[in-house]
Amino acid sequence: MRTPQLHRDSQRDFDVNMTPMIDVVFLLLVFFVCTTDFRAIESLLPTPLKASGATGEAVDPPQDPPELEELEPIVIKLSLADGQPRWQLNARVCREPAELHDTLAKLAALERRLPVILDIDGDVPLGVAIDLYDRCRLAGFERLRFAAPAPADE
Repeated sequence: MRTPQLHRDSQRDFDVNMTPMIDVVFLLLVFFVCTTDFRAIESLLPTPLKASGATGEAVDPPQDPPELEELEPIVIKLSLADGQPRWQLNARVCREPAELHDTLAKLAALERRLPVILDIDGDVPLGVAIDLYDRCRLAGFERLRFAAPAPADE
């Protein structure tokens, strides 16, 4: 027996075309995968420098408390001499890592909040630079900054 015409028309109204909805879901998936940044956020080495390719002004570094403004920051210059690391703490040359560590420990005992500026030459291996950073943190200094060359005027 043949089904009535009324019943066949009502069944056709309930058919839903899923193709456009699946297309939209895949487009959203592609959008979120392409715009997600999977890198870990660096919070251990804060720098006031803007990221490469970023637009806008660099963020100003936090200001020193008034009682620390009159004290000079500790500047550690790290360079290579005959393939060996050479540390210069303000005007004093440290020949051995132990000597540098002892000097940093004595300075940190006086004031841990002093800013420490690490001026590292470009030819210094990364491992030696990280070792210097770690030594400053182990000595107890909290405010470490990296020196950067001034941008050339265009």
